[in-house]
Amino acid sequence: MDQYGAESPAAMMLIDLAVMAYYNALRIQGWIGDLALSIEHECFAEEPPTVKLLGQYGFQVEGFAGEDHLRRLRDQFLPSCERANHQLLQHLQALQRPRPGASPMVAIGQAGHVNVAQQQLNLQQRDSRSSQPVDPR
Repeated sequence: MDQYGAESPAAMMLIDLAVMAYYNALRIQGWIGDLALSIEHECFAEEPPTVKLLGQYGFQVEGFAGEDHLRRLRDQFLPSCERANHQLLQHLQALQRPRPGASPMVAIGQAGHVNVAQQQLNLQQRDSRSSQPVDPR
């Protein structure tokens, strides 16, 4: 909170949302890793792939059990991972944006010419006098 200068409740909530989005992204990655283990076991284990039968004692093969794992990965986990990563990115970008009303900290040691917003100030000494501010319009 110190790093982002969170003084308002809204800024603190935004930081909380970013932390929760990060946690959710890690959690979903864990689920994908667990499912990947099941898929790898189904495809590359010493035992042959498990088949799904149509009935309890049927003899017709419906497909392989690994197909369900791959379908679940494609239909559920990868879209959830995309959403969690997108939310995390949105919250982090919102934390980086300057907040309205926050004035930037500027320290100028010595300058002869400074532009601040729409006002131009010339501070060069001419005959021991400073020039007057010039309207840029």
